[in-house]
Amino acid sequence: MLSREMSSESAYLFSYVLLGCESLLVAIALVYHAKVRMPRPAIGVYNRADILIMSLLVVVMPVIYVAISGAIVSAFFCLICYAALQVTIAPLARGRASWLIAAGLCAADLVATEWGGPHQALLVNDVVIGIAVVGAANLWVQSGMRSAHIAWFAGFLAVYDFVATSVTSSTDDFIARVSGIPFSPEWVFTLGPNPVAIGLGDLLLLSVFPLAAHRSFGAVAGIVAMAIGTAVVAADTVAYHYGVLHGAAPVLTVLGPLVVVQHHLWRRARGRERTTGEWRRNAVPVAAGAVLADHDIRSTDAVPLPDGPTGFWVAIDGTRVVGVAPTPGAARRKARENGCTAVPQVREITAT
Repeated sequence: MLSREMSSESAYLFSYVLLGCESLLVAIALVYHAKVRMPRPAIGVYNRADILIMSLLVVVMPVIYVAISGAIVSAFFCLICYAALQVTIAPLARGRASWLIAAGLCAADLVATEWGGPHQALLVNDVVIGIAVVGAANLWVQSGMRSAHIAWFAGFLAVYDFVATSVTSSTDDFIARVSGIPFSPEWVFTLGPNPVAIGLGDLLLLSVFPLAAHRSFGAVAGIVAMAIGTAVVAADTVAYHYGVLHGAAPVLTVLGPLVVVQHHLWRRARGRERTTGEWRRNAVPVAAGAVLADHDIRSTDAVPLPDGPTGFWVAIDGTRVVGVAPTPGAARRKARENGCTAVPQVREITAT
C-alpha cells in the first residue's frame, strides 16, 4: 500500500521526502547487514511451509485487526515493535541497555500518540517503525531466510496486494483501523484522509530482498535490488505527482514480480545461493568445475573440482578448496593429506 495526497505543494515535497527516507532506510539496513552479526535464534531452517504460514497470516491478520478493538491492535503491535527494537539494538548495546532503549522508544511512541501533537506522533512512530524494519529484515535474512523464500513470498504478495487494494476494500479498512493508533504499522508523512504514506509490508519487502540478495549472491546483487526497489517507489511518486495515480496504490503488485525475476536471474548467473554460514565466514561460493589455488597448503598445485555430474564433496578452509572426495569424511581426510591443519568445512557440490 502506498497512498498520496497531492492537493498542495507541501504534499509534493513530502512525497519526495518519503522517497528519500525509503532509500535511506534500505541503505541503513544494508550497512547493518554488512557490519552487524545478529545472534541466530533457535528457529530451525526456513522452508516452504514457513512461507505458506506467513502468507496465510498476511491474509488473515488484517481481517482480525478490523474486527477487534483499537486498544488490542495497539497492544499487539507494541509487543511486535518492542521485540524488533530489542533485537535490532542488542548487538549494538551491552546487557540490559538494549531492553531499556527498546522500552524507552515504545514509551515515546505511546506518549507522543496519546498526549503529544499529531506531527510529533508521526515523527516518533516513523522512527520506531524504521528501526523495527531494519531489525526484522536483518533477523529474517541472518536467520537463514533465503532469496528463494522471499521470491515465493513476494510473488504471493503481488497478487494479494492487488486484490486487497484494487479489487476489495481490505486495505482501506485496515488503514482506517490502524491510522492514528500507537505503533501504527505504516510510515505517514502528512495528515489528512489520503496522506503521504507507505505501509509496513512495502517497507519490509523493499528492505528484506536487498539483504537476501546481498547474502545469497553478493554485494552487487544487493545494490541492484535496492536500486530497483527505489525505482519502483520513485515511479509511483512521479505518477502521483502528475495525477496518473490517486489514492492507495498496490506497490507490491509491481515490486513482487521484479523480486521474482531478480532472484531467478541471479540464481542462473551464480549457480546457487550462498548459505548463511558461508556469508558469515565471508566465503565465496564454489561451483563445480572451479579451481582455487591453495598456495599456503600446496605451493605448486591446486585442488581442482571434477567436471560433470554432481555427487562429490569439497573440504573448504576459508575460501580455499583443500580436499575433494565422494563423501564428506573422505573430503576431510583428503584435506589432512594435503596439509590442512584446520578443521575444514565440507559441502556437497550441487551445480552441474
